[in-house]
Amino acid sequence: MRRDGTPVPIEVSSLACVFNGRRAVQVIARDIRQRRAEAAQLWRRRQDMAQVARVTLLGEMASGLAHELNQPLSAILNYAEACRQRLLTSNCQPGVIAADLENITRQAERAANVIHGLRRLIGRESPSPEMASLPELICEALELAKLEADQQGIRIMLDVVEPLPLLRMDCVQIQQVVLNLVQNGIEAIKAAGAPRREITVRCRLTGSVVEVEVEDTGPGLDPAVRDRLFEPFLTTKPHGLGLGLVICQSIIEAHHGHLWYVRGSHGGAVFRFSLPVAGRTEEP
Repeated sequence: MRRDGTPVPIEVSSLACVFNGRRAVQVIARDIRQRRAEAAQLWRRRQDMAQVARVTLLGEMASGLAHELNQPLSAILNYAEACRQRLLTSNCQPGVIAADLENITRQAERAANVIHGLRRLIGRESPSPEMASLPELICEALELAKLEADQQGIRIMLDVVEPLPLLRMDCVQIQQVVLNLVQNGIEAIKAAGAPRREITVRCRLTGSVVEVEVEDTGPGLDPAVRDRLFEPFLTTKPHGLGLGLVICQSIIEAHHGHLWYVRGSHGGAVFRFSLPVAGRTEEP
């Protein structure tokens, strides 16, 4: 502790030794303030990079998101105009107007859910690890991914083997990983013009970890790309940054898990990541 009462983080280690012919214990105390400051800086940079990657990912999905928001807003306008016309023509059928108002409410909730998902993903809030259901997080992420998949005629399927334990994790970051992997699958299928247009997300308990698998029916990855898959700035997209998989790997490793690639049985790409059942995110 410093003279002003401020605590100083100290790392203490000991080593058995012989001193002047006698057995002794050597104790070493190290000031680790600098190490912690550097770790905190790296942690902040990782969060900034993850936020940039989320914004980029949502930019790639902009067409599908705009379409999904436009539908409920257009429906709300149509139902509201129908109600107005009925009131102006004295055709006030309470049951019909109530049904229109109910439809307005449902469409507004639909738009609000999309916006809520976007705000969670794009926000710069500090990570907040919590106990959560991984399948529920995956479902929320797939709702966003489904917007563009529907436009491309791609079917997204979720296969969950229950029961699964709750995991301690940062929900937004894990959803970012799932969304990124699914979006990569959508783009691979779209670029290759694959006749079979499916993405399957599987989630199951394997020993002491929960494993998630994202498989697409695209052409798979070229061997030259597979060997450098997690290198920064390596991308096969015309306007990609080459950071998506790097950020995903960083997020999963921060949760004490692993992310890897295998070739699918039907030739497509399969990305898998695992999270320990007793997982936790480390903060500096």
